[in-house]
Amino acid sequence: MPGRQSRRVPRAVTVSVPRLVDCHKHCQEPEKLEEIIVVERNLLPKLALAQGLFYLATGVWPLIDIVSFQLVTGPKTDLWLVRTVGVLVSVVGAVLIAASRTRRITPEIVMLAVGSALGLAAIDLRYALAGRISAVYLADAVVEIGLSLAWWMGWRRAHVG
Repeated sequence: MPGRQSRRVPRAVTVSVPRLVDCHKHCQEPEKLEEIIVVERNLLPKLALAQGLFYLATGVWPLIDIVSFQLVTGPKTDLWLVRTVGVLVSVVGAVLIAASRTRRITPEIVMLAVGSALGLAAIDLRYALAGRISAVYLADAVVEIGLSLAWWMGWRRAHVG
């Protein structure tokens, strides 16, 4: 009809409801629920500590003893570049250790940990598979990918529920 405004019908709104805890299961054994929460709260700082120690050790190694580093990882032509990467990996490790000690695992810390691990894994795979660097770097790629998966699972458990 002319002159009448059409009335719009509002669309349905989807509401996300968080998962609820089964009270019957946990009310009978509340200490188990507490244990689950504590384990999940401790998971990310422990993961940050483990990766931090690994990075600190592997980053400092070429700075302290470049000869043994090359015996394990193969000869290098640009030692300054090896040392530069060592310093950067050491700094990432130190930051992760500090975050673990203060128990402040922020999204930025997770991004640093996962980004570093995936970046190193990508380089390891690209150049080890091409034969440019030692195959020992394939083992490092497995560790780095494992760390990334652990962070993903830990973050998901701690924040998604």
